Amino acid sequence: MSDGYDRDEMLVQVSVASPAGACTLEDPSLLHYILRLGESIEAASQDDREALDVLRAIPHAFDPDEELIGAFGRGWRVLPARGALDWPVLEVTPQRLRSALRRAHDLLWSNAAAVRVSARDISQLEISLEAIYGVLSQAEAAGVPVSVSYVA
Repeated sequence: MSDGYDRDEMLVQVSVASPAGACTLEDPSLLHYILRLGESIEAASQDDREALDVLRAIPHAFDPDEELIGAFGRGWRVLPARGALDWPVLEVTPQRLRSALRRAHDLLWSNAAAVRVSARDISQLEISLEAIYGVLSQAEAAGVPVSVSYVA
């Protein structure tokens, strides 16, 4: 595993769920290199910035950034917890999340040296992204949005 992880990032679960299917991934590289990519690089285009904004908006289930609650953009919004046993989530169209993940993946590849991503992390990322794309395909076929959150 890469030495670039914060202690909190070592035990991470990213949850992508919809009424059509779900997956929970235990992958610190997904959080470090994809969801937080905007902290490592500057987005060159408006499309890049929008994609990174979607990923930045994914809330931590137990320690959400209060500024994110109620945030929204094209095809996404952050929903607050509905009760004591609930947590905030990013609700997003499958198409929008797929687009954001693919753009982040491309940005990661083009900035791999600067971001210092290892071959091992890239391999794990590919596996995690394929699992997410499977859930997104199911949600898209069912015409439902997906909810995304993470715990570290």
